[in-house]
Amino acid sequence: MEMYNIISENRIIDFLAFGAGINFYIGYFKPIQPYRYQLTHWLSNLIVRKRWFYLAPFLTAINCVKCLGFWGGWLVYQDIRLAMLMSIYAYLLERVLNAGNYVGAEGGDSK
Repeated sequence: MEMYNIISENRIIDFLAFGAGINFYIGYFKPIQPYRYQLTHWLSNLIVRKRWFYLAPFLTAINCVKCLGFWGGWLVYQDIRLAMLMSIYAYLLERVLNAGNYVGAEGGDSK
């Protein structure tokens, strides 16, 4: 627990970059989306072919920003508190990044 008392700048930057990387993978960075779809399609075919239906929730976990933030944060930091914080951060970052996509068809705030 003592290592969390000293928060270095590099640790904060790594945390922020990890959350941004999750958002880039999930949908913000368009050039890698075909690869994500291909991975999801391949995994779903593998699950059906091998009859590993208990692994179907894994597909949700790799395509949901909150789930990937939590499980990825838990895997990287091995701390439940940081995993929960990563999930919240990744979700909020997704909301901020996608806020510009909800502009009306007229092209701006015309109200």
